[in-house]
Amino acid sequence: MTIQEMLFMIRSRLKDLAVKVWSEPELISNLNAGIYDYISKVPAESVPTLIKEATFSGTYWNCATDYVKVLHVIIDHGVTPSGSTTSTTLTEQCKILDIDEEYYALYAPAWAGAWAKYTTIGDNHSIKMGPSAYSGTVTYIGLPSTIASASSTFPLGSEHEEPIMNFAIAQALSKTNAQEAATYMARYDQRIATEQGVKFPQRHKVEKADPQEGP
Repeated sequence: MTIQEMLFMIRSRLKDLAVKVWSEPELISNLNAGIYDYISKVPAESVPTLIKEATFSGTYWNCATDYVKVLHVIIDHGVTPSGSTTSTTLTEQCKILDIDEEYYALYAPAWAGAWAKYTTIGDNHSIKMGPSAYSGTVTYIGLPSTIASASSTFPLGSEHEEPIMNFAIAQALSKTNAQEAATYMARYDQRIATEQGVKFPQRHKVEKADPQEGP
């Protein structure tokens, strides 16, 4: 499906084919926002073409401009074994720390293993590694090409078109009809859950008992 076709489908569901309520740039912006939200939540296996690798030297990797989320980090770091005065190099996969786990990053002993943590300093976004990291490799999900106009190409596979359209419609309806917006967002959330392997509870069908026969 082309972006022009997607926009027509979205307008049809919004009942705005006459372009009286939502402009084309607004709907395209919603599509781009939906793509970012979607790929930040689904497993990497759902979008394998977006998996990227970058090498670094030192204890920080400055996030690439297309960075969305980290998958895993492997570092080379210096470790001094117990009872030794000589540091040795260890190549190890890092634990990925939550953004609020600064205490761990500051005080965890070397034997606790390698770690990596997303951090921001001003406008600079980076991933900090430790302990005593000096090089390594970051594997991450990268942002695909941006939809610039109706003539752009949808940057994900066709199997991802429907959830992205549901997100864009929900965003548009959030300004005019909260109830319908919630319906489309629920469809989007259910698709995310499906990609993540989360099973929604099923409503059990209640079988009606056969009416008893009279004497």
